[in-house]
Amino acid sequence: MSAEARKKCGIVVTYHNHAADFVVPCIESLLAHTPAPRYILLFDNQSSEKDAISLPEKYKDSGIEFVRIDDQQENGGLTGTWNQGIEKCFENGCEKVVLLNHDTVVNESWPVFLGAIERGDRVYGPVSDKPGRGPYEAQIAENETVFRDSRIERETELVNGFCLGFAKKALLSNKYDEKHYFDPHFPWGGNEEEWQYRFILSGGRAVIVEGCFVSHHKQNEWRKFEKKDRWRRLAIGWSRAARSFKKKINLFLRSDFLKRAKARTGRIAGKIGGALRRGLPGVFAWLKPLESSLKDRIQKLLAPKREFNTSILAVFSGEHRGIGEWISHHRNIGVQHFYLYDLSLHASERDAAVAQYVKKGIADYVNLPGSEPDDAHAAGIKRSARESRWLAAINLDEFIWLPGPEKNLHHVLRAYSDHSGLAVNLLFLPAESKGRAFCPSDFSIEAEDTWKKSPSIRTIARPDRIRTDRLFGLNNFAYAQGRTVDENHKGVFGLFNPDMPGSVIRIYSYGKNPAEKLGDEC
Repeated sequence: MSAEARKKCGIVVTYHNHAADFVVPCIESLLAHTPAPRYILLFDNQSSEKDAISLPEKYKDSGIEFVRIDDQQENGGLTGTWNQGIEKCFENGCEKVVLLNHDTVVNESWPVFLGAIERGDRVYGPVSDKPGRGPYEAQIAENETVFRDSRIERETELVNGFCLGFAKKALLSNKYDEKHYFDPHFPWGGNEEEWQYRFILSGGRAVIVEGCFVSHHKQNEWRKFEKKDRWRRLAIGWSRAARSFKKKINLFLRSDFLKRAKARTGRIAGKIGGALRRGLPGVFAWLKPLESSLKDRIQKLLAPKREFNTSILAVFSGEHRGIGEWISHHRNIGVQHFYLYDLSLHASERDAAVAQYVKKGIADYVNLPGSEPDDAHAAGIKRSARESRWLAAINLDEFIWLPGPEKNLHHVLRAYSDHSGLAVNLLFLPAESKGRAFCPSDFSIEAEDTWKKSPSIRTIARPDRIRTDRLFGLNNFAYAQGRTVDENHKGVFGLFNPDMPGSVIRIYSYGKNPAEKLGDEC
């Protein structure tokens, strides 16, 4: 047995009734197939049936520890028992932790799974008969015919929450806050997805141990306690968006792009060959259209290097009207430069205010008709990385506001120079208030109660540290080094954070083109 396999493993199971049908078979299989050293912890999450309540007496000599929860809602639901169970595993000297559903049965391949849990940058899962669809399809196995001695790990999008394996380092490095490992805002559903999104953003991976099969009944007992609130909808929405993005990437990689590129190269080579056959005059005539482009490149190389403390990147599609007021507002709080990327197929003429800023070198305007927003954001981030110390990637209907005594954004960001990003609170104007006039040059929050806090965040980041190959929208970024923090210098790893302070900096969003809500007095 390897040294990793001999490390003490803690197994946490939470149940609510259904002792005879599910909990007892699960316990019996764990006792039969979990090697020592081990620590098995079961949470009775407010069971009402007698056979479930009497399980501690039934297994009093088995070495299993039982914890009774009298009010599971007050205790934080399923996530509450997970957070408490992980802490108790560490208190009992466990180097590995497995969170296991009560409606599962393990077999002789279970030690293969426990022995595979080694690395702190992985979250582990087994194959199963009912892991779920969508991002969990990689875990599907029709029967128990698996390679019992195989510890092959196959990377997957996400691991299903019925069985999650962690090394101690993985849990400690991806804590939600000082007290919780899993986000308490997801008491029943979405908890394992939110944890894995934070983990992947920080460089972790989700893998399947192909040598282990765990039977999963998929009872869905917890679903009747789940609150159908916006938190779970956000988690599910992000999961669907991530799956859709992955499918698009796979389709692109399987396309005939390389064949078209090769054919285009052949056509260019043919033109050059034909020009050479027609003589040097033909070559010069073919090269003449490149003259102006070459001059522009030389001018850019010889131009003095630009350096900005704070810049803003905005990607939009034809929303030119009102950009002048939007730029003026942010200029008043110390933003020095603007990168404007227009994705519209038929870009209209820029208004006079924007043309003026472009001429003065305050703004760069780039038209990328038909491009994807993520591609434009990546291009803007790469461009700003050479020129800007801080970059805020926001939309044209979003306005940065400094409610504190300091009214210069660059001076505010000085306090966070040791970090790679500052997470900013995002507030939305409710639909019933969106007719209210707004003048960015004289912004007032006298009606602050009409604004609603959003769990979403925006991040003002160091563009030279952002990994453009792993963009997850505007909420948060993955970095080559460093991390995102809030105003109090506490780490922010997820895409959502409903508890942002907002006393130093905020972002107000109108939810659509702000030009439609500008008052005549502007």
